[in-house]
Amino acid sequence: MQTTLLSRRRLLQGAASLSGLLLLSPTLSACGGSKSEEGNVTKLALGCHGDELAYDTTSLSAPAGGQIELTFNNHSQFHQHNWVLVNGGDDVAMAVYQEALAAGVTNNWLPPDSPQVVTHTPLVDSGKSAVLTFQAPAQAGTYSYLCTFPGHYLAGMKGSLTIT
Repeated sequence: MQTTLLSRRRLLQGAASLSGLLLLSPTLSACGGSKSEEGNVTKLALGCHGDELAYDTTSLSAPAGGQIELTFNNHSQFHQHNWVLVNGGDDVAMAVYQEALAAGVTNNWLPPDSPQVVTHTPLVDSGKSAVLTFQAPAQAGTYSYLCTFPGHYLAGMKGSLTIT
């Protein structure tokens, strides 16, 4: 009985989250991410897989030097998450993650003034969203993103933004 109630509640919460996403971005794809372009702004959206320590979209793309509006939806019931874009690949992501751990809770698990961090959302509470507007890197390439909350990156909460 309790399992049925929990499953129903998760189904309803998932439906409510999905309807909110559809209002934010009508081009929602099956994997949970979306991309649309309005004028010179590329709109991207992603979230996390419930309480799994993983983004629901691990590959995003945008044009070099353009404006990006990223919506991050935290679908977790228990965890805080963030989205941190770094100036490089997995090696840079690991270095930023280590800096974030050293920065600690007083800095919201973000390295202060790191030149390797391109941009980031704040820590987003469970069930909440954050919208971030920033200029894409001018140089084409692949840039990693990660969650810097302790343990999340190591569990696989990462992805890549391809700049074309």
